[in-house]
Amino acid sequence: MNSQAIPSKPSLSSLSRVLIDEGATIEFGRDLALATRREPLESAAPGRGAETAGGILHLQGDLGAGKTTLLNMLTLQQNGG
Repeated sequence: MNSQAIPSKPSLSSLSRVLIDEGATIEFGRDLALATRREPLESAAPGRGAETAGGILHLQGDLGAGKTTLLNMLTLQQNGG
C-alpha cells in the first residue's frame, strides 16, 4: 500500500479585475502574491521543480495594459522583495 497522500482535484476559479492605474496594478500584484503563496509539498522530489504546489495564472489585456507590471510585482513579492 502506498503511504503517499493522494492529491485533491485542483480548484478552478476566475477573477476579472479592472485596475485604473499603475499604483492599483502594483497593489493588486502584492495582494495576488500573498494569495498565491506556494507551500512546500512534503512528498516532493527535491530539485525537480516540484517542491511547491502552484497554479496557473492567465493574464489577458491590450499592449500597455500592465500585465508585465503585475507580474514584476508578483514575482518580486514572492521572492521576498
